[in-house]
Amino acid sequence: MRQPNLSDVALFAAVIEAGGFRAAAQKRGISASSLSDCMRRLESDVGLRLLNRTTRSVTPTSAGARLLERLRPGLEEINPAFNSLEDESQRP
Repeated sequence: MRQPNLSDVALFAAVIEAGGFRAAAQKRGISASSLSDCMRRLESDVGLRLLNRTTRSVTPTSAGARLLERLRPGLEEINPAFNSLEDESQRP
């Protein structure tokens, strides 16, 4: 298994939370096709199908749901971690 791209991991969570590619893409300011490409790359990297796609919906597979459950706490810590850097008195 290749090391997944962190950006793709965050987009994976966004797709599930938004309930589809179009809504997640609009929220993230990217195209739905680009987002779909990212999800295909992530699934290739981990070697598993993470999303069930139909013309009407996108839902996580059982593996995708388990992965998101484990990832969510870490993803929720990323922005606060970067925001804490703003408190540093040393600026480059």
